[in-house]
Amino acid sequence: MVQAKFGLPHSAVRQLEIYTTAVLLATLKPPELPREEKWRNLMDEISEISCQSYRSTVYENPEFLAYFHEATPQAELGFLNIGSRPTRRKSSTGIGHLRAIPWVFAWTQTRFVLPAWLGVGAGLKGVCEKGHTEDLKAMYKGMAFLPIYHRPDRDDFGEGRHSYSEALR
Repeated sequence: MVQAKFGLPHSAVRQLEIYTTAVLLATLKPPELPREEKWRNLMDEISEISCQSYRSTVYENPEFLAYFHEATPQAELGFLNIGSRPTRRKSSTGIGHLRAIPWVFAWTQTRFVLPAWLGVGAGLKGVCEKGHTEDLKAMYKGMAFLPIYHRPDRDDFGEGRHSYSEALR
């Protein structure tokens, strides 16, 4: 990776520009915390529901491991000598022993990037079902990141275009 990003002068200059820009933006204009304490509490609740959904899908669904092996090149990536450590902590084939970098890298290779979004819809839907739809709409207008997770062609926050259960069918 270092060779790819910094091996040629032109590539190295471009990478340094990207890193410098990111550091300057983060330093000079750090992201704002949600303005209202109610929003922070709601984000904590979304996070908790999302995490429960993610863990339920990944660790408790008996079909998920087979899906992971079929949908990603994880087995092939295990044969590559691209890291300083083995892809798994133990010789088990379970998800729990897979290291974080191979887990994310395998999903990235499919362009599915499941670890980035799995559970978010459940979190948003869960707080909507608890009567916080109007709060989410206000947060959508007042927070920089929330529009990423909302489909502008729909008026609700809870459902995504694709779901894991649909992918298994």
